[in-house]
Amino acid sequence: MGKPFGSELAKIKDTVIWASKCDVSELRFFFLSQPHLPLITIGSGGSFSACHYASMLYKLNCSISMPTTPFMLWNYSGLIEQNKLFYISASGKNNDIVMAFKKGAEQNQAGMANLSMRINNPLSKYAEKYSHITSYNYDFPEKKDGFLATNSLVAFFTLL
Repeated sequence: MGKPFGSELAKIKDTVIWASKCDVSELRFFFLSQPHLPLITIGSGGSFSACHYASMLYKLNCSISMPTTPFMLWNYSGLIEQNKLFYISASGKNNDIVMAFKKGAEQNQAGMANLSMRINNPLSKYAEKYSHITSYNYDFPEKKDGFLATNSLVAFFTLL
């Protein structure tokens, strides 16, 4: 069975302190560059909550934004090319996010990025092939989050 939830909650303060010390200047640049373009945020599971938060922040500071899941992205093929895409995945290795990331990489021309809590993950390695994709990968000290992904979500929200 996964980690007891109490031990996850006990680490939240350390997670916020860690994330607060991370340099997010390049991540901020992605969001604030081309602020007139709509943004589609893509994630699944716990990361979908972070997508909603990223979209809310983008709406407040830039333009329209829409959170979506990797599966739903397939229905938005016409929107992929001219909108900024932002993928959120703690590990960057789930099949659904990797497939949606590849679709975006092949079709997007407006700008694309991913946010992950692992260095050298499959998304970042795939992104190296494309000049229009930026990877923001942080070395999250918590190596294995519990079932509810509590600390990785707190880290995402703090970084954003």
